[in-house]
Amino acid sequence: MLKLCAFSCKRLKATNPIINNTCSIEYELTQSAHIDIQVTSIHGQLIWRQVYTKNDTQASTPGPHRIQWPLTPDVPNGPYIVSVTARDDATVVLEHQKVLVLR
Repeated sequence: MLKLCAFSCKRLKATNPIINNTCSIEYELTQSAHIDIQVTSIHGQLIWRQVYTKNDTQASTPGPHRIQWPLTPDVPNGPYIVSVTARDDATVVLEHQKVLVLR
């Protein structure tokens, strides 16, 4: 069996629709990785970003993780894309989910 990926980032789940001022972003890692979480508008504008290094035990170790996106008052209602990129030395895994802000 050919194994293309040394690890995976799975079960990306974000609060949807978002009706208050925070969004929970949940994901699970099978091994430690550098993590880059981004929220962009559907037009590609970066709204929020959080980066964790492989040594940051808060969000980059194996297992399930939950990160909070604190929505600022200047984020208007509408659709957004949550992206989680997990990267080790040789592999990049990218997961996306569309979310809707309704406040």
